Amino acid sequence: MKALAEEGTKFLTVREAIIGDFSNDMTGARKFLCSGPLFIVEKVMEPPKKWMYFFLFNDRLVETIPELYEGKPVKDMLDAFSKLRVIKQVDELKSWKFRITKEFVFNLDVELVNVQQEETVCKHQIVIKSSQIPYRFSSSTLLECDVWISLIFDQLEKIRKNEKAKLKRRNAVNLESERKIFKETLGSFDLANPPPLPKKPRALDSK
Repeated sequence: MKALAEEGTKFLTVREAIIGDFSNDMTGARKFLCSGPLFIVEKVMEPPKKWMYFFLFNDRLVETIPELYEGKPVKDMLDAFSKLRVIKQVDELKSWKFRITKEFVFNLDVELVNVQQEETVCKHQIVIKSSQIPYRFSSSTLLECDVWISLIFDQLEKIRKNEKAKLKRRNAVNLESERKIFKETLGSFDLANPPPLPKKPRALDSK
């Protein structure tokens, strides 16, 4: 119970830090997993320079930009980045307000792309393909990259397993319905007095 209460408190803290509503908000029990700054990779052969602040939930990855710090507008993004980089506790986000710039809602059209990290100038890449469009991000360290990839992968796998389970249940219901209809149809026949077979049509006289 204590763990659930702490999880709920963290979620509320994070949700209050994010300005506005989520899109396609159909999830009843959303969980906050992690957050942190990531670079936006625009060219794989160049080190990234632009960064955004990301929040990962069990049903989506939310890209945001810091808008307020201690009630004042954020004007120096480098200074904001340096502050956000060293955040260790969720409670530290209470001083911030973030505006949503993009959402990656997890579904069967979203997948992680394996990246050969050593073959690119931009290291520690996280690549998400949504509706066949790749989006590239980069973390500051390999450890951070591994954590992000692992958490995102786990959520996508859970969604796929849930969808497979739903499909299996639907197929089972359809099969049971077909069996019931077949039994009802079969029961309407009197096997002791079957209906007469149709007469064989007479061959036409060729004369």
